[in-house]
Amino acid sequence: MAEGGANNSKLEQFFRDKIGEMAGELAALAGDFRRTPVPPQTADAVYAIAHSLHGAGTMYGFPAVSEMGAALEELAGLLRSSPPGLGQSVSKLIESCAGALRRIAAAPGPKDNAIVSVISDLAWQCECTVRQAKAADPSTA
Repeated sequence: MAEGGANNSKLEQFFRDKIGEMAGELAALAGDFRRTPVPPQTADAVYAIAHSLHGAGTMYGFPAVSEMGAALEELAGLLRSSPPGLGQSVSKLIESCAGALRRIAAAPGPKDNAIVSVISDLAWQCECTVRQAKAADPSTA
């Protein structure tokens, strides 16, 4: 039984290391969303990171990360069409997501309920941003 716990701990640390790397990549990409139009490769890169978070979070015991990844994935998909007026807010939102991921990556031991709450809130903010953009420009729906 101790061996299984050690393996789970190693897998959790592996995931924390990976999301730390992804957080750095997201933070580096965030500034590109202030440009209009958003470079397509930026939206594609955020989409790829979000897709990985969406798929892996729950598998490694972080369902809130999957939730945020799914919301970021939808947001990045929308941004491929470069709707006007989203750049600054999206940039800040992606920076906030990167910061939350860094907190998980740096946290020792078990999951922190406060950061889980922050991540769920960020997922909700991403979803609201997508809904607002679609409402403002029906061609993005």
